[in-house]
Amino acid sequence: LLIWFIYSLLSITWSIDKWEAIRHVTFLFFSFSVISFSVVFFDSVDDLYLVMIIWLVILGVTLFIGISEAIDGYQLLDSRFTLSDITFSAIRPMAHFGNPNNFASFLTLSTPIVLSFFFFSRKSHRIFFLLIFLALLLLLILTGSRLNYLALLLIIVYFIVIAILSRRFKIELYILIIVSILLLLVFRGRVFQEMSSLVYTFQSLMAEIAEPTESIGIRINLIRNGFSFLFSTWGFGVGAGNFESWMQTRALFSTMNILNAHNWYLEVLVNYGIFIFIGYLVFYWSVLKKTYQTLRTHWNDPKMRLIGVAILGSLVGFLLASMSPSSVIAFRPQWLIFALGLSYINLGLDNSNQHSEE
Repeated sequence: LLIWFIYSLLSITWSIDKWEAIRHVTFLFFSFSVISFSVVFFDSVDDLYLVMIIWLVILGVTLFIGISEAIDGYQLLDSRFTLSDITFSAIRPMAHFGNPNNFASFLTLSTPIVLSFFFFSRKSHRIFFLLIFLALLLLLILTGSRLNYLALLLIIVYFIVIAILSRRFKIELYILIIVSILLLLVFRGRVFQEMSSLVYTFQSLMAEIAEPTESIGIRINLIRNGFSFLFSTWGFGVGAGNFESWMQTRALFSTMNILNAHNWYLEVLVNYGIFIFIGYLVFYWSVLKKTYQTLRTHWNDPKMRLIGVAILGSLVGFLLASMSPSSVIAFRPQWLIFALGLSYINLGLDNSNQHSEE
């Protein structure tokens, strides 16, 4: 992360849009500071557990806002919909995130936390977390974010594996699957519409590449433009936050006036170059691997198990959820997940060393 930050500072010198580069560097500075201070000051499992509780409280407030949007059509921020167009099945809630895709990604990252509490908290509390999950699933369906649908499916598979490997929670798993299917059946029209659109776009992939009119075709041309920019800079990147500037002035393939990368991996690769991109992938994989190892080591500790399952699930979900928003450089939940992951790994190492000394 330190190398990434220094490189972003250097990249300002060759950036076309200096102010946008400075803005991105500022985001990186605050995000990496959150991660660094979290690792330093979260020195007990109770600290991480408290952060999880705070996350759930914020999620509860956000769910309330989202459900209110879906019911009465009132939205906190500007929306592409007018009140005359809005019905419960048509609105795309976004709470305070500015657009539905960012909101959907937040819900996706929150899902493992909710399900981890559902699986590992007291039985008397599980109905409460099940209701939170149902509200979360409902709003995720209404956002219409298809990549987050796939990310949610990946998270559900992850928890099925957790339940199978632990050889418990069969009843909880059955309840979770049944209520999820029932909710999907209730809103089958909305889900079928979004997934049918996704399947149709894949079926017409070649036509979309030639003349992009749907999401997939536009995203493919964004990738093609991104690689063109990357080769033009000899793999060093266009500079922090300058993907949009290059799209405005040097795009070779039509994207229907869409300028944002809409893909976090593409954003990192094109803005910061091959070396930072490889470093990011190594960092991501290392956090995943070390979180899993820490979880296995401290599986018998109830709080470490609950927190570890939640963090690992969010990291797994982010693999796909990161490709839904137009940009996630300023998307705070992703940096908080990395902060919690590194703090969890650090805490696990401290506990292991303490046990070894004892």
